[in-house]
Amino acid sequence: ANTAALEAAGITLADALRAFTSGAAWASFDEHRKGTIERDMLADLVVLSADLFALPPDRLLDAEVVFTIMD
Repeated sequence: ANTAALEAAGITLADALRAFTSGAAWASFDEHRKGTIERDMLADLVVLSADLFALPPDRLLDAEVVFTIMD
């Protein structure tokens, strides 16, 4: 996946990431306790080896998971 392909489909990288985070929580009726990084919210998140927004579109898949935090 690259940002050009996402944008050609009518979605930005930010929108795609939001769809997998707060959007997924909303779809499962859990937006009151999951989907965003806030106080008193559950958190399962990953730290990546690179800032996805700083990578060239053709390098997005090169980012690796450094570690996972689960709550």
